[in-house]
Amino acid sequence: MSTTNRTKNDQRSGARKRGAGANRATTSVSEGRDAPPRGRPPGPNLTRDAVLAAARESFAERGYQATTIRAVAARAGVDPALVMQYFGSKEGLFEAAIEFPFDASQLVARIVEGPKSRIGERMVASFLSLWDSPEFGPQMVGLLRSAASDDKAAKRLRQVVEGEILLPVAESIGVPDAHLRAHLVGSQLVGLGFARHLLGLDRLKSAPQHTVISWIAPTIQRYLTGAQPPMQRGRQ
Repeated sequence: MSTTNRTKNDQRSGARKRGAGANRATTSVSEGRDAPPRGRPPGPNLTRDAVLAAARESFAERGYQATTIRAVAARAGVDPALVMQYFGSKEGLFEAAIEFPFDASQLVARIVEGPKSRIGERMVASFLSLWDSPEFGPQMVGLLRSAASDDKAAKRLRQVVEGEILLPVAESIGVPDAHLRAHLVGSQLVGLGFARHLLGLDRLKSAPQHTVISWIAPTIQRYLTGAQPPMQRGRQ
């Protein structure tokens, strides 16, 4: 074979090898682009949201004391170390899980807006909407269940229910004993949430909101706007 022919054959062979190599490289790049990364969690926002959702479910079902970082991680499908990386501790996870994505001042504004004679009705309707909401309900129930066994959770419940909602409503009415009235209202509404969602009293749990409002609202109305009892007036 002449030198010229050998050169041409070598060039054709090299071209075929380079083409095969390019195809393999293209396939490798394509596979790497389409295939999910191995051993790595989804994006940080999605992972964090999944952990928070799992934590809310666990706190609602088991309360603060019985919920563990490991159990939340297993429910979310992540490593416990990642939960600690995001939240630092179980307390930090709990604080994030019960942080409500609504403005309490707007809720108060809706309650106090309108005739004072129907403020009890608006108050009960607002709380039932929170308890029964698919969005806020698990956080409320988790906080309520946890408050029954943990001081930190009980303190947070007081901050949200009393400090951010009930007391501002009572003070807006301008009646004596606003703090006591707010606490009386809280006893009814927290008790309602406990009986309806934790104890699961059948008739109360299945009752439509308008039925519950018609029974509870008159009591809340009396707490907020009614005259002081005679014995209380006599002590002032």
